[in-house]
Amino acid sequence: LLGLFFLTVISTLIYMALLHGLRPLQQLADALGRLEKGDFHARVDTGGAKELKPIQIRFNHMADVLDTTMAENHALAGNMLTLQESERRDLARELHDELAPCLFGIRVDLAEIERIAIENKLPDVEEKVSSVKLITSHIQSLVRKMLSRLRPMTLDDLGLAEALRDMLHNWRDRQPEIDWEWDFIGDFTGLPDTLQVTVYRVVQECTTNCVRHAEASHVRVEVKREKQHIKVTVTDDGKGLDTSAVKGFGLIGMRERVSALGGKIAFDTAEGQGLQVRVMIPLKSENKK
Repeated sequence: LLGLFFLTVISTLIYMALLHGLRPLQQLADALGRLEKGDFHARVDTGGAKELKPIQIRFNHMADVLDTTMAENHALAGNMLTLQESERRDLARELHDELAPCLFGIRVDLAEIERIAIENKLPDVEEKVSSVKLITSHIQSLVRKMLSRLRPMTLDDLGLAEALRDMLHNWRDRQPEIDWEWDFIGDFTGLPDTLQVTVYRVVQECTTNCVRHAEASHVRVEVKREKQHIKVTVTDDGKGLDTSAVKGFGLIGMRERVSALGGKIAFDTAEGQGLQVRVMIPLKSENKK
């Protein structure tokens, strides 16, 4: 009995020693899991067995390097996005201010030529004028589409909230069979241009996908400004999609835009149960100016 007692005590002490000794390994495994999920602030304590200390120090150093690299990548991507939007805005303004008036002037002159041709009974001239008017109208339509793709001009004229309302009102007029619902919470004035464009493009891409692919009967858009974040949620009751289709659903560009601003995007979906796109973009110190 005495031997059994000592054996039990010794086994218990060995178990506790092993448990204590393996705890740093569990912490290391947990930290690796956090890194895998994109949490580059994961660190481990450098205590415990001296044999594990070099591994713990190297892990923390690797996490520091990854954290710094990701921060630099986000800053670089954000600067590139800002530069891209600035160039697009300048190009869109140039098209709007230079090309659009020229096309309008052509249409005015064509109308006058057409009037003269009708008065002087020149059917050949009238026919050519009609042909040129069609071409001019087509060019004007292309210019409007280019302007919309380059830069949502309503952002400059109306601001973010009103530009989003204008977009959704247009969707409601064009797709009356869909029940459109939206809610904008908070003050969106003073946000940097790149952030406003990103939010606008996110909502535009999501609502376009709802119309083209989801076969939804109800779409809800919510944009909320909090102290530290801008949150965008677009929910539909459509057919949903499997997770393997998310990357090929025209949303890669949206993910890149959000990531460039240090934000996160998530897709909650199940086949036949709709899709919810959730975006959270941090309001950095420069974003609050």
